[in-house]
Amino acid sequence: MKKLHVHPLAVAALLAASMFALTFVSCENDDDDDDDSGSSGSSVTLPASKGTNEFSGKTWRDSCGGTDGGSAVIAYTASTATLTSTYTEGGETSTTVATYNYSYDSESKLLYLALTKESSTYGGETYTWSSANEFKSVASKAGESGDELAKDVAEKAVEFAAKRVFKYTISGSTLTLTDYFDGTLPTLADFYARPSSLDIDTHDGGFEFDGESRYYLYPSFSAGVFSGTLYQRIWNDDGEKTYKAVGTASGTYTTSGTGTSGSTITLTFTALPDGVSDVTKDTAYTLTQRADESQMFTQQ
Repeated sequence: MKKLHVHPLAVAALLAASMFALTFVSCENDDDDDDDSGSSGSSVTLPASKGTNEFSGKTWRDSCGGTDGGSAVIAYTASTATLTSTYTEGGETSTTVATYNYSYDSESKLLYLALTKESSTYGGETYTWSSANEFKSVASKAGESGDELAKDVAEKAVEFAAKRVFKYTISGSTLTLTDYFDGTLPTLADFYARPSSLDIDTHDGGFEFDGESRYYLYPSFSAGVFSGTLYQRIWNDDGEKTYKAVGTASGTYTTSGTGTSGSTITLTFTALPDGVSDVTKDTAYTLTQRADESQMFTQQ
């Protein structure tokens, strides 16, 4: 399970802030490749709240400690949640504040969140965005451009389009959250498949395909059909990682099951860019939901 926390790096600081807010990353620095347009704020419709609001007016904290590590504090009003994450690496500290609308079902013990706004502070500079369009403007001013920027904006658009769902328990002063799949896409729950010579994983609301080459797809989803630009990870002449748009990938999808483990997503590509051989058309790829470890928070 990727735990609640934001992972920063210079220009990547504001990019990673967007990817990791409420993506529950571990306190350790992991080597993921994390770091459309959307209207301002969230366009996600959350289920109506049911039962007793067990969150309003409360604040919980998860802290990792150590020289290089992070902490996360999430505070709830009656209808919004504010997540403040800090991360320190190599003596540099970043702070990100993310705001979410939320609803709940206290009978089923489900918590739903939709991202509405983020701000990231790094090196004395603060960046703020409330949509993929605003994120694109901020990232451009910070030096992002070309296909790398397009990939990050596509990733951000999916994040603003996704609702985050958790199964929760509250015992005394301890809040425990576990990723929950409600059967809809995009999802930030963790799914994977391991067909021959290929690793497929969900990645910040999209998908990562790791074979002879590594590709990322952050598609739109509608009525059983997905479509988006496929980005290939490449290395430039300076040995730095970047991304190249290779064309449009589209196809059909189905989902099966709901819960904290065992649900599935099946993707079948009907169109792929020329030269992409790791993934093939008309092949059904079924991803299975991981049973992630839960994350615990202590009420302040």
